[in-house]
This record gives sequence, C-alpha cells and structure tokens, in this order.
Amino acid sequence: MDREYHMFSRIERTRRSNHSIFLPQNYGSPFNDTAEHITGLGLARIDFERCAVAGEVIYSVEGDSTLTSQQDEEARIATLAHALKKLGNPEEAAEFMRCLNAIGEGGDTRYRQVVGSYHYREIAVRAPGPVLKEMALIAMHLACLSPVTDTEADSIEDAGIPF
Repeated sequence: MDREYHMFSRIERTRRSNHSIFLPQNYGSPFNDTAEHITGLGLARIDFERCAVAGEVIYSVEGDSTLTSQQDEEARIATLAHALKKLGNPEEAAEFMRCLNAIGEGGDTRYRQVVGSYHYREIAVRAPGPVLKEMALIAMHLACLSPVTDTEADSIEDAGIPF
C-alpha cells in the first residue's frame, strides 16, 4: 500500500502547477518530505529557492541589481530627474538645472552636489521663485568673472589689419 501511495505522489508531481512547486507532500517527516520534494523539482528548484508563497500569491523579494555608493546617491542631486521630483514643476526644474550647471561650470561633481543641496534646502524653506532668481544672479555674476576671449580681435590681429 505504501509503495502504491508513493508511486501516486510521483505521478502527481509530474502534473504540477507553479503553485504546487511550493507545496511538498506531507508523509509525516517535515525534513524528509521537503528533501524529497526538492529532489523531484528539477529546474523548478530555482523558483522554489528564490520565491515564496503567501496564500495564493507567489512572490520574490529582489534587492537592488547594482550596488550604489554614497557618492552615486549624492550625484543624483544634480540630475534633472531629481529636480523634477523635488520641485514638481518642469519649468522650475529646468531653470534650476540651467542655473546649477552655470554655477558649477568650473567646479567638479562634488561642488555641484554641495551647491544643489544648499539650494534644495533653501527652496524647502522659501518658495522656489526667489531661490531660482538668486541662482540666476549668482550664475550671471560668475559668468562676468570668467575671462572671455575675443576671437574677432584675435583674427583681425592675425590678418595684419590695423585698428
């Protein structure tokens, strides 16, 4: 009788659904039942080990596919997606990024992060309009400080034409 019951369970195992992968037969010994169930799964063992069942739902918890460092997380501050999330208004986010790029033009990534973080805090305390205006003014002042080369004057001097 026991042999017939065992044969019947193997036949049942060949006609399994995704849900039945997670339901081992109960013969009275949890360890042996689980071990026998796992050995009979074949390739479905991967699903058995990776997923779980909660009622009628089969689920798996996936971690981050790539590990992100603290620097990578901080670098996201200076992206348009982050500005859209923080500000909500696409025009304000675009203006924020334009000003941030102008202010951080001569600096490195860390400088842009610090400037962006500071201005996000200012926007949280005050309205975005005045902060964006200040950022634009800072960008204009920094543009005035950087030397501009006059290419027309250089080309006229190279041509030998007197002024």
